[in-house]
Amino acid sequence: MKSRLLIFCVAFFCLAGSGIKAQSNLCSNNFFYPKQDKKLTYTTYDGKDKIKSIQEQSVKTIKNTDTGFEATVTTSSKDEKGKEITPPKEFIVKCENGELKLDLSTIMMNEMAGKMKDMEITMSGDNMSYPPTIEVGKSLPDANMEMKVGMNGTTMFTGKFLIKNRKVQAKETITTTAGTFDCYKISYDIDINMMVKRTIKVNQWLSPGIGIIKSVNLDSKGEISNRRELTAMEK
Repeated sequence: MKSRLLIFCVAFFCLAGSGIKAQSNLCSNNFFYPKQDKKLTYTTYDGKDKIKSIQEQSVKTIKNTDTGFEATVTTSSKDEKGKEITPPKEFIVKCENGELKLDLSTIMMNEMAGKMKDMEITMSGDNMSYPPTIEVGKSLPDANMEMKVGMNGTTMFTGKFLIKNRKVQAKETITTTAGTFDCYKISYDIDINMMVKRTIKVNQWLSPGIGIIKSVNLDSKGEISNRRELTAMEK
């Protein structure tokens, strides 16, 4: 369960938004797939290139606001044989005056609720945010999140997550089965304190107008523990 949760979380920690009609032009160039009812397909592999899961993601609704937009995103996950791992869930992405905000607590809540049906789960913390402009060498804001899991009103354990050292490392071209994309490479660390403490390092490649194209997670030894790629895209 912890492995699937970690893959799910890391996969969405760098999601971002773009190109829809909104009052603020600042929202037109960030990292998010803006087409309603269109679908992105991601495949997650383990360190030996074995398929661990296949995720489908689509924008359900888009609402223009005074400062940008609010989008509801639907996501589901299956194994390599097409068996459902998690049922469809929804989370919110907002753009406010050019700043993109991802509600991490909702993503985590949806994922954990399906795996801990008899538990009481509460989430709190920061949104993952992206500024209106992304430049090589630029540092991005940290984000904290806390999860409490209990039963009958009693907290059994608390999990804490710190996303830190976020930095735009380079502009690179990435090719997957979905196509070839001009990307920004962003690196960051995630400190996880949930039963045990550990830190993972993440490198992700994001393309304006789409979002994440590729993500690689490294363990404490610097070895690839899993990677996630955009493998299909309905245009």
